[in-house]
Amino acid sequence: MAAEDIVEGSEVNGQVSIRFATAVADPENPTVAEWDDATPITYQLTTSGYTHTVTAERLTTGRFSLANALQKEGKITDEISITYVYENDLSDPISTTLDKGVTGFILERWGIENGLAGAAGQTVDVIPVEAGIGAKLAPGDSDPELTRTKNLNVIGEVHRDVKLVAA
Repeated sequence: MAAEDIVEGSEVNGQVSIRFATAVADPENPTVAEWDDATPITYQLTTSGYTHTVTAERLTTGRFSLANALQKEGKITDEISITYVYENDLSDPISTTLDKGVTGFILERWGIENGLAGAAGQTVDVIPVEAGIGAKLAPGDSDPELTRTKNLNVIGEVHRDVKLVAA
């Protein structure tokens, strides 16, 4: 029996973009213009500063005299937190666009060079959020920059793996 093939992965360095859009008219069909007009925040985030976790509630049920429980997937919960470097006068993009209570959309694009403009057919995730309060983080011995962390509360339906459409 031959060993299975090793699947070649996709490079991650420079191949992810995170943006904040104040509005997306149709989250199931975001436009190239909405992508390009959104505020890029990827490179303001620290190396471990973008956490988007997805958990699915597991529901169990049973059947008369069946010895094992049956499972189904229930509600899905998305949680997003960011840790970012900021300018002391708070003139940086995250401080000026994601103040507490601000609503909009996080747009995620994976596997495409960060600097490339949006194009019809590119796959993105569209996540409606409300910004939480930012908390200053105490610097560690090797931290050269001021950082803050904040939660981005998911406030609506998340649209995963949707395609950008021409305007």
